[in-house]
Amino acid sequence: MGDTKQDEQSLRDLWRSFSDPRQASCLAWLAFLVTWLVTRAITIHGKDSSQGAAITIAGHHVHHYIFGMILLGLVGAVGLFWKPKRGWEWLGVGYGIGLALILDEYALLLNLKDVYWQHQGRLSVFVVVTFVALGGIYLAAMALVHETVRRARRKRHRARPAG
Repeated sequence: MGDTKQDEQSLRDLWRSFSDPRQASCLAWLAFLVTWLVTRAITIHGKDSSQGAAITIAGHHVHHYIFGMILLGLVGAVGLFWKPKRGWEWLGVGYGIGLALILDEYALLLNLKDVYWQHQGRLSVFVVVTFVALGGIYLAAMALVHETVRRARRKRHRARPAG
């Protein structure tokens, strides 16, 4: 049990050691992954049920990439014009959610027609899986690179003669 608390404290310390942009990147990646999985689950459930999962406004089917574009616009506006002093790393959550909603319908945007459930729709899945994999690799690699650089600096600092 003691190891679990120590591990949790180590994770908290690691998180706190990240810069705000680094935390925003991690939160964006996680929000992207969760949003995409939930969106896919909802659309698959809607396709398999008689109710459907389509959003209809004023008689028009509204694709979820629209909400992603709106959210990215809002996140961008807040980042550019409001510039919050604290907690801005949480903008990464909005960014990740918006990007997931857009990339989930990438094939539709590319083909300019609804191919979500057709063969061409698999392109969206491929793009998202690639994005998640590369994003995860980047975040893991950068954590390793930053920690290696930090340790090298500490070692170099300790090795300097006083005076």
